[in-house]
Amino acid sequence: HLSDESRIEVDSFRRFILDNGYTLNLPDELLYRYLVTSNHRKAPALSKILKMVSWRAKNRIDYLLQDIYAKQLTIILSRKLRFIEHGTDRLNRPLTIINIG
Repeated sequence: HLSDESRIEVDSFRRFILDNGYTLNLPDELLYRYLVTSNHRKAPALSKILKMVSWRAKNRIDYLLQDIYAKQLTIILSRKLRFIEHGTDRLNRPLTIINIG
């Protein structure tokens, strides 16, 4: 969860994104993470986010996450490679456990 100060920074970043002509429907925590990795500089953070969004679109990541066949293949691979999906975290990102023993 973000502090009040962090939320203010994210709100300012959202305005910056809109002012630059982009509409991104991303969670506050993700936007804040990109701000932190860019030393709280908005332009580099936006550049990183746009690269991530472009990569996801190019590689059809969102489609793959919803595709039944891909989910079934993941189940088969998890049995062979000894890893399991363990649900999602608070931001709905997949969690994976790898058995190395």
